[in-house]
This record gives sequence, structure tokens and C-alpha cells, in this order.
Amino acid sequence: MVPGWPYSVIVAVEPGRHSSTAPLDVVRLAPGDDAATVTATQVHDVVDRLTRAGHRRPGDPGILPVADAGYDGPRLAHVLADLPVTELVRMRSGRVLRRPHPRGLTADLRRP
Repeated sequence: MVPGWPYSVIVAVEPGRHSSTAPLDVVRLAPGDDAATVTATQVHDVVDRLTRAGHRRPGDPGILPVADAGYDGPRLAHVLADLPVTELVRMRSGRVLRRPHPRGLTADLRRP
């Protein structure tokens, strides 16, 4: 790997109190690539490979993809909707989750 080049890395985390991980796939994000699209394709490929190898069977617990703040969480959830996943994405610090109230906060505080 080269410092400064963005990569999408998929690892399997061991259950229990371990810090062991098993790298499953690495993809270099090229300039202009959409991280959610590249990562969704990568996750689909990894799940397909695990299923074909017999490491993933119907009835197994769901998959928990964990992504950093650089990913668009809602878009990633949309493109992974066909997989048994529950996604966890760290939000960037400046993310706004709702619009300001149209009348402003002070109008609500003055109500009796």
C-alpha cells in the first residue's frame, strides 16, 4: 500500500475478546471513484465468495459492515439492501440530521 492512496479494505473480525482480523479483500479507490459503489460491489463479491466456499449459510447471523465517516451511509445502505447486513457508519462531525425549524428556535420558546 502507498500512503495517501485510499483503499477499501474488508476484514473479518474474530468473535469474542480478540483483536484478530482476517483480511478478505482490498480495493484501491481510483480518483473520481464513488466509494459507496466500489465498496458495495466489493461487499457483494466477498459475500458471494464466502457463500460459495460454504462459510456463509442461510440462517447465519447478519453481516455488520462498519465504515468510516468518508462513506455516505444512507447510499451505502441502499446499495446493500439485497444483502443480510446491518450497517454501521461513523458520521462526519459536521453532518446535519435535520433542517432548522422554519420559524426559528426563539418562536417556539415564546409559546405559552
